[in-house]
Amino acid sequence: MFAPDEYTISIRKVFIDNENWFEAKVKEFPYVAEYANSFGEAYHLALDTIQTSMTMFKEKNKPFPIPENQQSVELSQIAEHISTTVHSDFTHTVHNLISMVFDQKINALQQEMANTNKNTVQTQADYPQLTQM
Repeated sequence: MFAPDEYTISIRKVFIDNENWFEAKVKEFPYVAEYANSFGEAYHLALDTIQTSMTMFKEKNKPFPIPENQQSVELSQIAEHISTTVHSDFTHTVHNLISMVFDQKINALQQEMANTNKNTVQTQADYPQLTQM
């Protein structure tokens, strides 16, 4: 549901042409600046501008900016998704690296054991007197 009051409206007092004015700006619409004699009037002009902009954007089938507080929710959801994905990918990568290192070590040990057994059999054949001791 569209709610213009959910947009970030800032109002400040400014001095223009020797007069005090209240300037209302909408963070999500950097091109918007409304001026009025009172704080309340500036605020309502900003709300009206947001409403009018929504109508114009809709007529032109253009995407309308969402309020910053809703953007924060979306960004935090994106950050959470990235964090979960990165963690999952990292865990998978670490698991693969550990498996690869273990496989290499096991292969090296098996090769060493095969060489040791081969040398032992060869020694027994060459020196039968050693096996009789």
